[in-house]
Amino acid sequence: MAYNDLVRSMEESAEEKISEIRSETNARVEEITRESSEKADYVHQSLLDEAHSEARDQRNRTLYQIRGEENVITTTEKERLVDEAFRKAGERLARARTDPAYGEQFAQLLTESLAAIEAMEIRVHIDPRDQDLAIGILKGKSVTAELVPDLVTAGGVEVSSADGRIRVYNTLESRLNKARNVYNKEVCRILFGE
Repeated sequence: MAYNDLVRSMEESAEEKISEIRSETNARVEEITRESSEKADYVHQSLLDEAHSEARDQRNRTLYQIRGEENVITTTEKERLVDEAFRKAGERLARARTDPAYGEQFAQLLTESLAAIEAMEIRVHIDPRDQDLAIGILKGKSVTAELVPDLVTAGGVEVSSADGRIRVYNTLESRLNKARNVYNKEVCRILFGE
């Protein structure tokens, strides 16, 4: 009987050990499963965060690029409109001689030019269409000037010293170019409210 009790005791002890091992194994499996699930959730969330971040960065890059292209297009269109405004002003200036006030305007341009040049010998460069007008105006001035009908201009004069080192540009075109440089921002403000 002692032998049977010993075998039974060993079997019970083995059963307890097996039960303990199973319990530990089940607990470890549950722990590994939980840890794996947590790691999978973390990796999944990290990948989602990274994907969202990359998508946001790409969206921002695209928006920046589009805004830059819009600015280039807007700036180009604004420049075109300003060019058009000055082109139309040039077209109006090309018809200046048909204006009854042109004689007075020409006299003012010539007088300003003569006053701006301090030379003994003066050359007045004019468009041949203004020769009679220039002769009449110069007769009333106390200046000796050589008329040189060598300009092609919508109106106005260029006055120079005899040696050509000093030259005053006072044509309608030169004034328009000066006005463009000086008033370009003002024209933009008027056209675009800037």
